[in-house]
Amino acid sequence: MAPFLVSGLQKQTERLRRWLERDQIILLLILINFVGTLYGFWWYKEQLADTPWYLWLLVPDSPLASLDFTIILVLRLMGTHSSWLNCLAPAVLIKYGLWAVILNIHGAYLAGGPSIVNWMLGLSHLGMAVQALLFWPRFAFSTITWKWVSLWIVFNDAADYGLNIYPTLFDFRQYHWAWISAVVLSVLVILLAYQQLRQRPVRQPGFRVRRYIPVETGHLE
Repeated sequence: MAPFLVSGLQKQTERLRRWLERDQIILLLILINFVGTLYGFWWYKEQLADTPWYLWLLVPDSPLASLDFTIILVLRLMGTHSSWLNCLAPAVLIKYGLWAVILNIHGAYLAGGPSIVNWMLGLSHLGMAVQALLFWPRFAFSTITWKWVSLWIVFNDAADYGLNIYPTLFDFRQYHWAWISAVVLSVLVILLAYQQLRQRPVRQPGFRVRRYIPVETGHLE
């Protein structure tokens, strides 16, 4: 029974991925991610104002992740890609998407119940992680890219909790939850990226790449 359920789930997931490959859906996702990115930078405006400009790149983690993913989708419509973004964007989108879900659930627990902000941030960040998981098997990147992205993810955690520029928390009691979950999720997405690397998609000859599919299928779309 279990293998049957797994097989059925895999088929439904693949159908969903093919549906997401439609240009109209990608355009819609570009719009949603872009609007979310703008809102994310607005959310971080006070923290950015209190942070030296040379550290700004390390502060708005979620908005930068959704911006990277927006660029990936735009490049996809153009028929090209970036190996760096193909690895980095889904990894950080999953990491900070799940991180925000964890911290919002914990924050709601400490506050005695979820607020509208908890629901809004939790669900939107969960959507970020889910879309990255669905698209990532279509993205190609190199081994050297995976290594550099892994170093960047580790460095980002070290900067966040070494320089105290991590995202503003709902409650000071969340600090240990914040850094522990960040480190665990960093390890998780680095391993997920390595798995994607082993199942490297087939790419069409030349620079312009329109569609990716897992190697195991043995053909191009």
